[in-house]
Amino acid sequence: MVENVSGKISVTVLVGGYYGLRCEFSKCMIPCLNGGRCRGVNSCRCPFGFSGDHCEIELTTSNRSISQRHTCSVPCRHGICVSPNKCECQRGWRGKKCSRRIYTD
Repeated sequence: MVENVSGKISVTVLVGGYYGLRCEFSKCMIPCLNGGRCRGVNSCRCPFGFSGDHCEIELTTSNRSISQRHTCSVPCRHGICVSPNKCECQRGWRGKKCSRRIYTD
């Protein structure tokens, strides 16, 4: 953020993850946990094996199968069903059902 004290020039450069007139607000006021990444205002993208608004819920083997059986009409092939018809894919997989491999060189 750059400001001219004379009041004639006021330039704000937003640093990643912040917004507001003076970059005073973090996109995620409550930080993402367990390696999650902020993807919008208080919305976290959780890594495989975690769920919740802030990635605070660890999905164990037992609740993965319960979750998948009750919320996804089509099973997640290489991932976990984390909400109604939404798969969280394992690393290296993508797609609505986590059935498309990501190839890297």
